[in-house]
Amino acid sequence: MGTIGICRALHAYDSLALWQGFIERLGFRVLVSEPTDREMVDAGVRIAPAELCLPAKVFLGHVLSLKGTVDALFIPRLVCRKMDGDRFFGCPKTLALPDMTRALVEDLPPIVELCVDEREGSEDKAYRELAAALGSNGRRWKAALREARAAAGEAAARVFSDEADDGPAIGVIGHSYLLRDKVLSLDLLGKLEKVGARAVLAEDVAARPDLRPEFVPNWNFELELIDAGAGMLEAGVDGLLLASSFACGTSAVTNDIIRRMARQRASHVPVLEVFFDEHSAEAGLVTRLESFVDLIRMRGEVRV
Repeated sequence: MGTIGICRALHAYDSLALWQGFIERLGFRVLVSEPTDREMVDAGVRIAPAELCLPAKVFLGHVLSLKGTVDALFIPRLVCRKMDGDRFFGCPKTLALPDMTRALVEDLPPIVELCVDEREGSEDKAYRELAAALGSNGRRWKAALREARAAAGEAAARVFSDEADDGPAIGVIGHSYLLRDKVLSLDLLGKLEKVGARAVLAEDVAARPDLRPEFVPNWNFELELIDAGAGMLEAGVDGLLLASSFACGTSAVTNDIIRRMARQRASHVPVLEVFFDEHSAEAGLVTRLESFVDLIRMRGEVRV
């Protein structure tokens, strides 16, 4: 297992630096797949069941791009995290990502898993078991994890100001693997800028878990979006844009919760939902963004 492949997809957009740093510090070479292109999208769509969401299909395209070039594939299994004394679970694609990959992609190299399930043990335990699976024994993994975490660090959050005069501030809520992938999202963030708006992201505001509704789903990645939405409303955004993948089973619930929060806390803030799949067209997206921004400019009290 000289070279370990990591797919630049799904939660690698949040954790790639940590994963890569940890594996490299154990003495392996890491090969990260190239940014998504149309060929990867088409390759993943060809082998994936139609019911899968677009990011999961594209993950398979990244797997195919690495197959034959690496000695093993790193694939995380993100099952459960404990937060605020409760258990929160990942979505089905993160719970079963290694299994799905094995079932749909033929002639795979060996898969090494990082299984984070805090019902069974800490995140540190998951990294220790990953190191053992890679043949690294003893306490070397502890130093590798400590150094990788320090190197990955936390990016300094930009501070959102509702007093800036460079276009309406649109709070964009969506998973990083959708928003940060210009092919999957049709460069949504860039298009917002082109139509004269400012995109306010989760990292630009303070999350507000204290403002959660009484009842929220026990999905940890969706909880992050709900907390970000509350933070954006408190920060004073001019509108909310909810970006989701078609066939995402959790977004319907999450988006409804955020819409209700907006009605209750800032009824003047309009909300737009945008869905992406492999058939999404750029022209239609631009038209919707232009209309949304124009409505905010002309009628600050408008709701959509």
